[in-house]
Amino acid sequence: MVAVIFAVSANAQFSNPPGSFVYALNHTQVDVFDVSPDGKIGIALKNDPVAVHPALLTTFDPILGTQFDSKTFGFGPLGVRLTKVGNNLRAVVLTSEGGPRRIYLFDVSNTGQLTQLASTQLTTSNADGGSNLVLSGSGAVGFAAVFDSELVSFSLNDGSIIKRLTLPAGPPSHLALYESANKRLLAFRQGTNLKVLD
Repeated sequence: MVAVIFAVSANAQFSNPPGSFVYALNHTQVDVFDVSPDGKIGIALKNDPVAVHPALLTTFDPILGTQFDSKTFGFGPLGVRLTKVGNNLRAVVLTSEGGPRRIYLFDVSNTGQLTQLASTQLTTSNADGGSNLVLSGSGAVGFAAVFDSELVSFSLNDGSIIKRLTLPAGPPSHLALYESANKRLLAFRQGTNLKVLD
């Protein structure tokens, strides 16, 4: 059984949710929506309505649904995440690029305007499979699980790759991040096993 809970304020309006979309291999994606930590800016990812494979990224007011900005870019959108890094809001989009994984890093202004900061290829392989993405605003770092049994960390300031960790026994999936004042733990599933990295 699944429960769905909605919180509606007095001045809230209904608008069409971003929904799911398909990427290059016609796999439905569900990581298509996020909201800023202060709740003032929403972000949605879907296929471009004109061409099937490019990504269309849109910022909007999460209460009223008013659109702020949108950008079309890349190939094979997989997911989007939004986090605060210092005084800046950052959005990261993970794409398949038809095989090799790539991230697109955007600055999001306080009025929702998108400025692309970087486009960084995470893998060189054309092997296509599941991926995942989590962001640490306090550490200004993102983590992506990529198909070739790799965990890649990258900067949320300039998109550069910080470190690659090759993992035996197949690709990691379902990344989760826990942060406290003195610790950052990254957990992921690998096959039937749960792994935790400090």
